[in-house]
Amino acid sequence: MTTSTKALPIIITLALLFAFGACSDDNEINNDTVEAASAAVAHDRTTVPDYYTDVRPVIVETCMACHTDEGVGWSMEDPEEAYERHPLIAHMVTSRQMPPWLAEPHVQEYVGDLSLDEDVIEIFAGWRDAGFPRGEPRPDPETRPDPEGVFPADLSLELLPDGSYTPDPSMVDDYRCFVIDWPREEPGYVTGFRLAPGNPRLAHHSIAYVVDPELVDRFRKLEQEEERPGYQCFGDAVPDRLWTDDDEREVYEARYPGGVEELRDGSWLLAQWVTGMWGDVYPEGTGIRVEPGSALAIQMHYYSGDAPGEADAGTQLHFQVAERVERPAFFLWWSARLSFCCRTG
Repeated sequence: MTTSTKALPIIITLALLFAFGACSDDNEINNDTVEAASAAVAHDRTTVPDYYTDVRPVIVETCMACHTDEGVGWSMEDPEEAYERHPLIAHMVTSRQMPPWLAEPHVQEYVGDLSLDEDVIEIFAGWRDAGFPRGEPRPDPETRPDPEGVFPADLSLELLPDGSYTPDPSMVDDYRCFVIDWPREEPGYVTGFRLAPGNPRLAHHSIAYVVDPELVDRFRKLEQEEERPGYQCFGDAVPDRLWTDDDEREVYEARYPGGVEELRDGSWLLAQWVTGMWGDVYPEGTGIRVEPGSALAIQMHYYSGDAPGEADAGTQLHFQVAERVERPAFFLWWSARLSFCCRTG
């Protein structure tokens, strides 16, 4: 698809950062909420923080969107089981490795910023320095509401309408692309995206690419050539084998000269999801145009380390779509550690 960039707003993102920081106002974890959850310690900084009074409320608010019994990775729902990992929890929070947020601080304000304020970091540091006191057990704060009412969809598609997919048992991280039809018969602008994983214990993150209409048949043929559903892909929507196997690439380009680059350039970023996200709504007035006859290549990152042998089935893709928008937009892959909107021209 050819799109003029003159005077168009550009959504700029890093391929991995966007998934963590592009949540809408309805679903973002904001520091006001975190501060309210940890208000018990704010009244008296001489009080030694303990797990149940000060640390646990922050964990519930900022960590349990991902670390649940049904989520990928280890669960923090049971407060006592989570406490047993106290050295790891304190280290990951005080080193700012969790919650994941790659943008440099004190440079720009971002929508969906997951990073914690310094006073919240100090709670975890004080708890660590005091020897991880447990405190008196108490009920957890209420968790966030169900996402179904947060993200109303205009279009819903099933990732695996004909069955299921079991990740490759030879690899803990399985990156698999699936090609599905874009069913709209008129052009439209995607203004929001949400993925509802069929098996949350496997689904780590997902990237949705649009395949230009003239390349749909070629992508489908490449998918059909693999024995199992979908095809291996990492970094973009092009099958891995065309990047890593010189013989495969040579055969393909003998039929389609320059064909691998055509596949790369003709499949472009539309949306993304990561565990913990309830829906990514694009900035007001913006949307990404998708033409009729296009297809979607949906890359799923399956992490089976805690769910070996389990399959994905029933994963749903939900889109918000507008007939027209004020400012057509697109994603740029190559920008580093940025996630903001700007106008060119």
